[in-house]
Amino acid sequence: MVDKTVLNDILGRTYSADELRSEEQAWFHRFWCDHVRDTGRLPGRRDIDPVTLPRKLLPVMMIIDVERPPDAPLCFRYRLVGTETSQFYWRDPTGARFEEIYTGQALADFNAFFTTVVETRQPDFRDHIRLPWRHEHVLEYSRTAHPLATDGWTVDRVVLVFRPEYRR
Repeated sequence: MVDKTVLNDILGRTYSADELRSEEQAWFHRFWCDHVRDTGRLPGRRDIDPVTLPRKLLPVMMIIDVERPPDAPLCFRYRLVGTETSQFYWRDPTGARFEEIYTGQALADFNAFFTTVVETRQPDFRDHIRLPWRHEHVLEYSRTAHPLATDGWTVDRVVLVFRPEYRR
């Protein structure tokens, strides 16, 4: 049985909520773990009450819809993009499918990452992600990813919580 109170990263390292890079990431991870522990099921979107979320969480939060076309790989669509994270895109990606924004290796990498979260039903943590951003600047960020399931089992959304850091 996998310990759902810790997050794993791409290298197999584990992190507790106290080791995450932001209060918002830690808060959402605790919320998710408490729900799984108390109910034995994954939380669904209906379990997230925006009124009870910390004020700083929504701007750094994203919700990705999981689409399951028949006889085709999973597809992903931006449902909600927080105001702080939306500035990293050339346009507001809300409502767009990944293939409308990404191409080539970037699309393959994003699809593979989200497919893994969906199939394993496990949260994931990535740290020190670096992207070229706005000419000479580099954006470095960490992100948590937590699966949601309307029925408590089949993942139909993924919540991301970012912690951006800007570098020159």
